[in-house]
Amino acid sequence: MNPPVILVVDDNPVNLKLVCEVLSFDGFGVLQAKDAEEAQVSIARQVPDLILMDIALPGIDGLELTRMLKREPITAS
Repeated sequence: MNPPVILVVDDNPVNLKLVCEVLSFDGFGVLQAKDAEEAQVSIARQVPDLILMDIALPGIDGLELTRMLKREPITAS
């Protein structure tokens, strides 16, 4: 059985690395993105089971990206 996949979206490289390492250590599949645009590309390739989203991102902020994802049937849940 494949482990759940978590997408971590954070523009702070230290936070991104720490969260990804902890999740990987605990056996999760981890995807990472440094901004909303990268997150959208990642989601188009593979829809994660869970997204950990930073709110304050450059460009499109995390709240707006979350609203956008909620409007799409494939990522609404």
